[in-house]
Amino acid sequence: MTDKQIRILLVEPHAQIAESVSAALDSTELTVIHVNCAREALELIEKDVFDVVICEYHLPEMSYIDLRNKIAAIDPGLPVIITTALIDSQLVSQASSERIDSILLKPYSIKDLKARISKVISNKQNVADSLRLKTYMFLHEDLLQLSESDTISDLLEKFNSILKDEVQADEIHVFEIDSEKNVRNLLGREIDKQDFIPLIDEMFKSQIGTKRPFFLTQERLLEMGCMSYSLVLGLLEKLETNSIILILMGYKNSIKNLDLIKEDFGILANFFLNIYKNLRYSELLEKAYTELLESLASTIEEKDRYTGLHSSEVEKIALSIAEKIGLTDEEKEILRKASMLHDIGKIGIPDEILNKPGKLTDTEYEKIKEHPIIGYRILSRSRTLQDVAKIVLHHHEWYGGRGYPFGLVGEEIPLLARILCLSDAFHALTSDRPYRPAFPVDKALEIVKSETPEKFDPELVALLEEIINEGRLQINYDQEMSSEQID
Repeated sequence: MTDKQIRILLVEPHAQIAESVSAALDSTELTVIHVNCAREALELIEKDVFDVVICEYHLPEMSYIDLRNKIAAIDPGLPVIITTALIDSQLVSQASSERIDSILLKPYSIKDLKARISKVISNKQNVADSLRLKTYMFLHEDLLQLSESDTISDLLEKFNSILKDEVQADEIHVFEIDSEKNVRNLLGREIDKQDFIPLIDEMFKSQIGTKRPFFLTQERLLEMGCMSYSLVLGLLEKLETNSIILILMGYKNSIKNLDLIKEDFGILANFFLNIYKNLRYSELLEKAYTELLESLASTIEEKDRYTGLHSSEVEKIALSIAEKIGLTDEEKEILRKASMLHDIGKIGIPDEILNKPGKLTDTEYEKIKEHPIIGYRILSRSRTLQDVAKIVLHHHEWYGGRGYPFGLVGEEIPLLARILCLSDAFHALTSDRPYRPAFPVDKALEIVKSETPEKFDPELVALLEEIINEGRLQINYDQEMSSEQID
């Protein structure tokens, strides 16, 4: 019939018939489980998986129609063969209306019974194949969703949602496990180590990199001391970093169509792992690129003897304003990176211009004005620094419209760029420059206010003044002088 052993539930109140049928059918291909009544049959169907039910039509405690409806509610695809000594037009009518898969008149031969079993199993497979085709159509949409993920967090959120819809697990976990078996749940959920550590140990033994879903039955789970589930499905993959990704789904009750669920899970999980590894690799490259750029920015500051630690101080001022405004964590992180990298474009400016002790010529100043565009070109090569690149591009735009490189006016300038512009200028005023010594904070604030709104956003300047008056900002500058010394 098939390569897989077929599990048959025999519902037969007559002991002698049940015994002879069981003895004749039990083989390497067929396993027969016998029950006497409808109640016992329903209890077993709820707990276990069967391929076909052979049922006596006349049962003492429940009509066949009621039993068939209850079976359909538990496992809609489970075929039922009716056996009866009496067959009439009423039964035939009920058979067509109540979806009896096959009727076999007693007494019957075992050969006839096996032929009926083979037929209903074949029909069941045809129905399953039809459902599988429909499922693949749905899975195509799911796979497309996963492939459109831009970040690991976006991918995890989509994967979790899709698994809940498609395989209906009670719990879903995606673990990353390092070489010392430290466990991190990528979905951010707390884990019951009593349950999951034995599972993880079991997976480490034999499942790494197989790319095939594994499952643990309730019997095996109990042996391992895992009491929460009746079934666990999983897939495990080793990463190039010597860490392990383990996807686990726990079911608290028995499930039907296990083969179909395993197949769906295998397709989705393997596709997820491929995208996860690509995104992880991409994020590692992006991180390395960002670190390289920050290192370059530091190098630029070191070669410019007048701007040492400038970027870190600009970051401090900018984030103080961001906190006052109530920016989101994501916006603060963009601003932080933009502050650290805002002068990266100076890598394209000659040292003799950067460190010139006197006033710049018009030609030299035009050259300096190129550094936001150079910085933008460098940063925009990184997928994760696109927003940062835009802020760096506009951090020398003035609120009144006379800044560079595009002469944007007011709120045409992105908010984060306006914050960076003010923070950059304020720290520059409190630092030594080739053409003048550092101003103290009070004088620097006075200068900023005098150039508002020509250069700076008035609301941001007011917030900066509040921050300074509240003592929430400590500026590091090379030489602190009084107003009298400056005059």
